[in-house]
Amino acid sequence: MLLVIPTQHMSQADLWSSSTLLNVTSLAVEMGNKHCGAEGFRVVSNFGRVAHQSQFHAHLHVISGTSSLEEEASQKSQEVRTIDPESISDKTFDIGEKPFLIKIASVDTLDQRDLWGSAQILNAARAALEFSNKYSPDGFRLISSFDPERSTASAESASGGLFLLGGGQLDLYV
Repeated sequence: MLLVIPTQHMSQADLWSSSTLLNVTSLAVEMGNKHCGAEGFRVVSNFGRVAHQSQFHAHLHVISGTSSLEEEASQKSQEVRTIDPESISDKTFDIGEKPFLIKIASVDTLDQRDLWGSAQILNAARAALEFSNKYSPDGFRLISSFDPERSTASAESASGGLFLLGGGQLDLYV
């Protein structure tokens, strides 16, 4: 596991809503490609105690291995939704207390690595923060998974986007 930490002190919410995120996400993908590329990797950011956030200085975890988060959530009968960051204010869901998974992806989403290197990640992050404040204010996690090889664009476009996991106590590792 690697950590990407901005030098300026800020909270997770501050990072994920500011333009600083663009530099941090680019570095996270660069580090993941360099150190975890053979297995793929995931980038995780925890918000609040129920998501096991222990440091309140902004940071991203870069963890080797990809995530099967979407498939596992479906098997556990969790709410799984996909929303476009441009239309989040129009969305209302009856989520309740059970864990939920929201995939935030534009209809014209780039492949995962390109998304994380573009301003679209900031739009997705801001949408995730808005949604989490409404549906999971006690804590949530933002996560994306990156396939091992850049040449798997078709697989990545199917799983591209930023995932918001919330709605209750979250498992320690994803």
